[in-house]
Formats: sequence, structure tokens, C-alpha cells
Amino acid sequence: MRNERSPAVEVLPPFTAVVVAAGAGVRLAGTPLGGAVPKPFRDVAGRPLFSYSLEILARQEGIRLAVLVVARDRRDGFEARWDRFLRLPCPVRIVVGGARRVDSVRAGLAEVPADVPYVAVHDAARPGLGGDLVARLRSAAARDGAAVPVLPVADTLKEVRSGRVVRTVPREGIHSVGTPQVFAAGLLREALDAWPTDGVAPTDCAQAVERLGRPVAAVEGDPAAFKITLEEDLRRFSGRFLK
Repeated sequence: MRNERSPAVEVLPPFTAVVVAAGAGVRLAGTPLGGAVPKPFRDVAGRPLFSYSLEILARQEGIRLAVLVVARDRRDGFEARWDRFLRLPCPVRIVVGGARRVDSVRAGLAEVPADVPYVAVHDAARPGLGGDLVARLRSAAARDGAAVPVLPVADTLKEVRSGRVVRTVPREGIHSVGTPQVFAAGLLREALDAWPTDGVAPTDCAQAVERLGRPVAAVEGDPAAFKITLEEDLRRFSGRFLK
């Protein structure tokens, strides 16, 4: 009888998850978000939107802490109101974010314990996150220091100026980028500290790392982890619970 060994299971380094839910995010209904409730707190199947990705991240092997970054006007009484969605396999810490997304990321990053080597930064407005994507990003970040999920752009791209098409932009090599984005925690701290404070904020964390000249691994993303921007996006995500 042949002695077959089971394939080795990759043991990934510990990480902290930072879920950003501090934006005003009132852009649904094809125009601004139909109502005063920010996207991360919209109800879907009896749960606030932020709870879907928070739970997925909190159930990953090796997670040490989940940090949920919220707006200042949402902080008071947060635990009491959302208690049942915060009872997760890892500790959950609620912190107040800033005026810009990068400020909210900094607030979350400040909570990452010194002995936890990696951090996953995720937008709460992407509730369709799956554990497989998280694992693949963590694996790539453990190798390269930084990893982001990407999807090839399917639409034809046009550069437009003053209401006129200037040119068609070649799609080869062009990808859209989502979250979570996973980094060596020290690298992300260095990148954000080095970003000019008097300039335009980076559109994502990876841009700050790119500016340092450090590699960022591109990992095949998951179309299900799309961003909730318009009312139709919310209906699309909600539809999975009606099947």
C-alpha cells in the first residue's frame, strides 16, 4: 500500500483586519444614496452591511484583531446597538475615522498590535468578500510584502476632455483594484508616513506603497466582492438572499 502524504497546508502569518466604514457614503439610488443612512449601515437581510465582510475576516485562521473604523457621529453607543454583530471569533475594536479615507486607515492602523506582522485593509462597502480571496491575498503579501485584488477591465476605455473623446485607451494590462488589500504592517506605516501631507490623498493604500518603489502583488480578484455604490448594487447583493 502506497504511503501518500496529504498536501502541505500553508500556514499564513497572523494579521489584523481594518474595516473602513467611516465614509458618508450616501450615494445610492443612482443619485446620492436615498436616505441619511450611510452605506455600511444599510440593512440587508436583517443585518447592517458592514457586518458581512467583518464576519468573514474575523473567521479567518490567524486573525488577531478586527478594527472597525466608523465616523465620529456613529461612535457613541455603537457596541450596544450592534452588539450581536460584534460577537465574533476574534476581538473587535471600534475606532473613530477621519475626514478622508486615508485618515481612517491611519486610525485603524494605529490599533494594529506591534507583534502582528500583517494588516488587511477592507472597505465595508464591499460586503461580498469571500475567505478564499483573503487567503490568497495573505499568501501573496507574505511573499511580496503587499498584495491587492485585481480584475481585468472589460469595457472600452475613452479619455474625455471638455466633453469630447480624445482617444481610446488600450485595455491591455489595465485592471480595476478592490479590497481587501494586505500589507506587511510596517511597510504600510512607512508608506503612509512618507505620503506628502499637503498633497492629494492616495486613492488606495497600494498607491502609497507604490510610491516607495516597493512591489505590490496583483492577485486575481473576486467579482462577487464588488463595491456598493448605487441602489442597483445594493439590490444585486441583496438578491443572493432571495434565492
